[in-house]
Amino acid sequence: RCPEEQRWLATKALNRRRDDLAKTSDLDMALDCNCYLHLVSQDSPQAACEVPFLLRLLRTVALCDLNRWEEAVADCKKALAIRPSDELAQYTLNIANGILRAQNGEHEQAVISFTKALRARPVSTESRIYRARALAKASRKEGAEAATLLERAVADLTAVTQQAQISGEPVPIGVSFLHAACLCALQRGEDAKDVLEESRHTLQSSRPSSSHSATALASAELWARQNSLEAETAVILGQYQQAVEACTRVLEDSHGSGKRPSTSSSLLSQLMAEARLLRGCCYSSIGQVAQAFEDFREVVLMAPERPMVHQAGGELLLRHGHFAEAATSFGTAARLSPASSPNLIYKKAVALFAQGNLNACMAEIGKVLRVNPNMGVALRARDGVAALQSALEGSWAPARLRFNVLLHAPPPVMEDNLLGLFLPHELAVYRGICSLYIGDVAAAIQDFATGVELAEQCLLATQQSQQLASDASGNSFGSPEESNRAPTHMRSPTAISSQKGLDHFACEAQYNIALGQLLDQQYDNALSTCQHLLECEVAMKELGPHTGCLAWFLIGICHLARGDSDGLAQEAFTQSYAHDSCYVDDFLQRHGRHHEPAVDMGVHHMGHGVSPVHPPSTGCPIPTPPRRVGAPPYRRRALGDQSKTSPIPVPAIAPGCDASGRAICCLRPGKHRLSSRLPPLKIQVRDVLIWGCPSVDWPSITTIGPTVSSSLSRLDLLQPQDTVHQIPKGNPT
Repeated sequence: RCPEEQRWLATKALNRRRDDLAKTSDLDMALDCNCYLHLVSQDSPQAACEVPFLLRLLRTVALCDLNRWEEAVADCKKALAIRPSDELAQYTLNIANGILRAQNGEHEQAVISFTKALRARPVSTESRIYRARALAKASRKEGAEAATLLERAVADLTAVTQQAQISGEPVPIGVSFLHAACLCALQRGEDAKDVLEESRHTLQSSRPSSSHSATALASAELWARQNSLEAETAVILGQYQQAVEACTRVLEDSHGSGKRPSTSSSLLSQLMAEARLLRGCCYSSIGQVAQAFEDFREVVLMAPERPMVHQAGGELLLRHGHFAEAATSFGTAARLSPASSPNLIYKKAVALFAQGNLNACMAEIGKVLRVNPNMGVALRARDGVAALQSALEGSWAPARLRFNVLLHAPPPVMEDNLLGLFLPHELAVYRGICSLYIGDVAAAIQDFATGVELAEQCLLATQQSQQLASDASGNSFGSPEESNRAPTHMRSPTAISSQKGLDHFACEAQYNIALGQLLDQQYDNALSTCQHLLECEVAMKELGPHTGCLAWFLIGICHLARGDSDGLAQEAFTQSYAHDSCYVDDFLQRHGRHHEPAVDMGVHHMGHGVSPVHPPSTGCPIPTPPRRVGAPPYRRRALGDQSKTSPIPVPAIAPGCDASGRAICCLRPGKHRLSSRLPPLKIQVRDVLIWGCPSVDWPSITTIGPTVSSSLSRLDLLQPQDTVHQIPKGNPT
């Protein structure tokens, strides 16, 4: 071919490629060459000439649009080598650098880069959005400074919203979602609700312009995010029923007629799992336990690889007494989330403790402390469980010393959403029980009374905090039924959460005091204490008929010990027999006819239709040890006072117990209570022998209802460009 023909064919091919580039938006084809000069160059010297600054800058912009950030950084540096003071090149370099650092998890450095970009262009909304996102991400790793970082993010997003309002442009929907997520993390439910109302209006105002499946899917994802954030906002405001409805919208919009859509996305699947998880938490909060368990079973099938699913399931199981299953769930969550394993293993230890498996509990606490030796709640649990083990092994003196040390330590507080075991009022009672078995009855009586005082102080503090929380929430409930909402996600021990629970705890303390007085042969004081116990009519009825039976029986024993007339003892034994015959029958069986005039007359002349007599109810005040007749009052013992009174014989324990199991005195017997693990005490009342155990339960567990992490977790599903670009036109509703 002649040279003219060759030039003509080359020009034709070049024009064809130029037309192809003009007709497509695919920048990858253009970026195959360094710049447009390379496309139109006719020879090698022309192609090797220096690339102009403007073309370098245009190339960096194209690379940013393609999310090829590393190449964009390299080209920005080349452009700045030509013109170091160029503002646009510096801005683009900082934006690209910040995004790269954020992708690598270096969020603090990313914030610095975005701040430099903002200084280069103070009116840039793009740099504020990226900085807010980096701040929100950084807050998830910072403990004490998290709130400060979130407030800075909210300030940036508020500025973006205000600039959009001034310019008359719509706020990118991703900005609204990020803004609401940060506000939720700050527990600012009302503000988040206002932001989400605007974003809902924006979504509803967009009309579908295409029935393309990709557009429909993108629109479904946006609505799923909207409803998920609305659900979390409702939870913050205590509007659990509204949160359930919002979660249901996520699931119904995604499933359609109940079947999984043929086209789904990873984002949509994750949001569906989050919605079902949150709905299960809300069902638990409003008392619909069956629905809560159903949702948790479903979400485990949907996302078995997510540790949060197993953690929330474990919290639900622990809250409702399924301790073995709860321990399994926490163990699975710890395996799936090594970074959070100390907290999850501690929760597993709590579940094992609730089962009464002290050895397994101590093993798990040991694992926690090997990873985090300074975890306060784990240290307290270790010392408390060790003290309990010592007591159950019969080492009462070392156990009392351990309980005394714990009683002087700061009270347990919530640490990383973990609640400590062994509350002060429980420790006082446990120390008193150790003193009782050692033989230091005066110290034991004082500790039982002190335990009730501490429980009353805790109840008062709980009521005050609830009142403050109620005053702070104001009229935030959206409907009348919300004002009668279910208990909050935290369930406190009954003794410090209600007056009814305190009354029951005080009745047990009074019984334990009476038991100690019988051991100390203080029969007048024991009689007075038992009579006062009967005056707590409402609480005694709630504890069951067994309590009245025992109180009347002990009154009869006190009358026999005092040498009172047979009529008083007969009346007491008659009332005991009217409630339950276990104590009187065992007494007659073991002591033969020696005391039959005092016991048998009342029993056999009382028909089965005779009802027990109840003294008038006077409530259940804090028990104060009654004075010995003619003796000075008891000296109030300080919490750490280990001083001894006059030597008292150590009570006999367990061996030779000839009483039937039901006839061993205990105000609240039960195989799942700590009382069942304590040896019975041999109480010699003149020529009468009875057996009794202190009435006490295991340390209470303050359970936290199932919770999900903050909505900031959804930032993992939010790509950088989602906060900058506008929503696609489409509305599935």
